[in-house]
Amino acid sequence: MKTWLQWEADLNRLTPPEQIMMGLDRVQVVASRLPIRPQPARVCTIAGTNGKGSTVEALGALAQASGLRYAQYTSPHLCRFTERIRINGAEVSETVLAQACDQVEAARGETFLTFFEFTTLAALVIFTASDLDLWILEVGLGGRLDAVNILDADVSVITQIGLDHQAYLGETIEAIAREKAGILRAQRPAWTVRQAATPALMEVAAQCGAMLHVVDWMTDPDGRSEVEIRPHRVCLSALDIPVASAALALAAASTLGLSVSDPVETLQRVSLLGRMTLRTDPRGVRWWFDVAHNPQAVAYVMTRWQMLPVLGHRFVILGLLADKDASGVLAAIDADINLIVVGLTGPRGRSAANLAQHAAQQGRTVWRSFDTLQVAMDALPTALQADDAVVVLGSFLMVADALTHDDFL
Repeated sequence: MKTWLQWEADLNRLTPPEQIMMGLDRVQVVASRLPIRPQPARVCTIAGTNGKGSTVEALGALAQASGLRYAQYTSPHLCRFTERIRINGAEVSETVLAQACDQVEAARGETFLTFFEFTTLAALVIFTASDLDLWILEVGLGGRLDAVNILDADVSVITQIGLDHQAYLGETIEAIAREKAGILRAQRPAWTVRQAATPALMEVAAQCGAMLHVVDWMTDPDGRSEVEIRPHRVCLSALDIPVASAALALAAASTLGLSVSDPVETLQRVSLLGRMTLRTDPRGVRWWFDVAHNPQAVAYVMTRWQMLPVLGHRFVILGLLADKDASGVLAAIDADINLIVVGLTGPRGRSAANLAQHAAQQGRTVWRSFDTLQVAMDALPTALQADDAVVVLGSFLMVADALTHDDFL
């Protein structure tokens, strides 16, 4: 049997043959040869652009509070691959993961699987063997053609939709929404939030016969947000997760019949690594880390960060992959914040010079520019004062590297 490290090295080398297109046919063929059976567990599938991870986490917390045994599948990960596959909130062991990979490999035969397809099937094999009440599955990319979509969800959730992965999903919000709506099922309940994509989502729901509902919340003049999800009227303010994610998790939990005595107290404990994660360096400078990498997500981070008291100067360290909307992201960063750009290496990386060029086109000044994140993290502490604050924004890989810098271990 291979170890997980051996499996990870082998799977990372997978490159789809040119004739292989996105689709579910190959995954379904292999899945039919594997012990993948959600029943009697119920399945909640979560798609969207922003807020998927926090919705998965919030629904998991509500499931735990109601006494259910539950699984969570998310992607990508920050520090360890096993972050993606959790049972009752705990990561599976590398040994269990390697054993599941052995099963997938034996069932695969000559059928090609991508890294994500292979590891998704491994996760589902693990969940089947774990005697669970609920599977909470996050879509990796899109929805209609994502490997997670081989399962028929008992309840589907579609979070906020923005422009991302346009090369795969389409150039407009409407086109992307239709891809995300591929997780909907006839005569099955589904939830989304009121947004620009709602009409397109409703159109797909009507075509396939899904029962799609929109969850709304009310915000009073003091900024307090409340949502009414029978049998509760829940205040969503003062949470570490977005209001939309909390509301959608509550709606899904209600549809699934979860019984939670104090949902507010439960949701107040929910947080995610890499989503406004706070660390303080040895000089006393506060650093926040967030994997926001599209304009909508960055705008949310800026709104939330500006509400926090900072006596000194504010800085943003930004690093993006080449396929992300650099101009849109830069426009979402407040103009009064000192901008630091860093380069990301690798085939999908974007250089600091390229980011600086996009900033210049907007008439924006870059405070500092560094070829790599490591150089920036080593050089910046001496230039910052104890009252200053920094947000590290961008790709998962970059945020993971920043979190493991010596100052924060």
